[in-house]
Amino acid sequence: MEYKRADGEYKGISGNEITGLEKGEYYIRFKETEFYQASLDKLIIIDEPAVIRIDETVPQDINLETPIQTEDKLEINVAKANEAAPEIKNIANKKAMPMVLEITAKVNNIPVSTLSHLIKITLPLPEDAKGKNITIYRLHEGKAEEIPIGEANKNADGEYAIVGADNVVIFAKNFSQYVIAYQINTNNTSGAIGKVPRHTVTVTQSEGGKITPETTSVNNTGSQKVIITPDEGFEIKDVIVNGKSVGKVLEYTFHQITSTSTITAIFQKIIDEPNDTWKNPFTDVAENSWYYKAVKFVNEAGLMMGIGSTTFAPNINVTRAMFVTILYRMENEPNVDISIIPFTEVESGSYYEKAVAWTNENGIIKGVSETEFAPNDTITREQMAAIIYRYAIFKGLDISTVNDTSYADSADISDYAKEAVAFCTENGIMNGVGSGQFAPKSFATRAEITAVIERVMKILK
Repeated sequence: MEYKRADGEYKGISGNEITGLEKGEYYIRFKETEFYQASLDKLIIIDEPAVIRIDETVPQDINLETPIQTEDKLEINVAKANEAAPEIKNIANKKAMPMVLEITAKVNNIPVSTLSHLIKITLPLPEDAKGKNITIYRLHEGKAEEIPIGEANKNADGEYAIVGADNVVIFAKNFSQYVIAYQINTNNTSGAIGKVPRHTVTVTQSEGGKITPETTSVNNTGSQKVIITPDEGFEIKDVIVNGKSVGKVLEYTFHQITSTSTITAIFQKIIDEPNDTWKNPFTDVAENSWYYKAVKFVNEAGLMMGIGSTTFAPNINVTRAMFVTILYRMENEPNVDISIIPFTEVESGSYYEKAVAWTNENGIIKGVSETEFAPNDTITREQMAAIIYRYAIFKGLDISTVNDTSYADSADISDYAKEAVAFCTENGIMNGVGSGQFAPKSFATRAEITAVIERVMKILK
């Protein structure tokens, strides 16, 4: 989370309180991450010095991330419960359940059980569950079911979980009760105390690649991870587990093994495709959209990724952090000394930290003050022109212009940006938005910046 005064910059929050606030208007929100856009501002008015409780509907040891990109108000309530629902107990087969959570959601103050997008929920793994074979159960609209482990095994709604050594990350959009469970080992064989049955995981190798490890034996209810590696010139066509396809996965983990299991992989030779073939992964970038070719260009070049595996979000406004990261990638991410960063709110280890250091050092994008960079501020079209202009100077391009913008709203262009707008216009880097307007104060979108970056890269060639 992060907060700011109405007239200030956002500051990060540690813990679940903001103390020592003076009278005034404040905003709080989920901060931007490399994967998710910052959530919408929530206004809080303080009439006297006070403490703001932050996200008190979520336990302190649990973290939420949500890709909010609309004007809808989303509220998530996470509460720890004492006991799992009977429906979950019925399918859990007497497993231990060290964590039970009741998760509810509201959109615009209306309770809902399903959201249009995934929420990322990070939970600490209870001590007694560490090192165990974890199963995650969910009760939704009266139906109890397991949440698939691993993105490759996600369900029809795109939901799945990742189990780490110390935490569990759940990507979900359907809510009510979630349970972390593990098998209590009570198995004895032939009356021998402490003897645990073992089961074979049979690996069948095939031409074109290799599965590691080879055939192995695993304790009852244990797990076994295997890695599928194609040979050079080959790719995975399919992986078959216990006679059923699990798709083109590079790894597979057997969970809760209670009988003999089998795995084999089918490999095929890679057929070279033309270099100009791009498989569009983004469902929100139509082939007939004006920015399609630009998105293709920046994505193939590794300059801009989606905000998810299938979402590019072309209409989202570009932040200063996003823009510096793109420019930094255009320079192949040169080495930089992050200790020279003068900005106190640039978080250590953030995805944009090195980019801020590089662009500031080279005079391409400066801070909004000597100690503030404002990474989450959105960029206007005239600011984008000014940044591109300074980048052109850095690259040694000819920046001479006739300085005649000839836009109907030229008077609205700030003095500092007039030469930059003229340069971008005369070199075909930026155009008007229609009706002879440049719209200098309008915010730049991800779609617009793809076109600008493509044109700059082609000039540099």
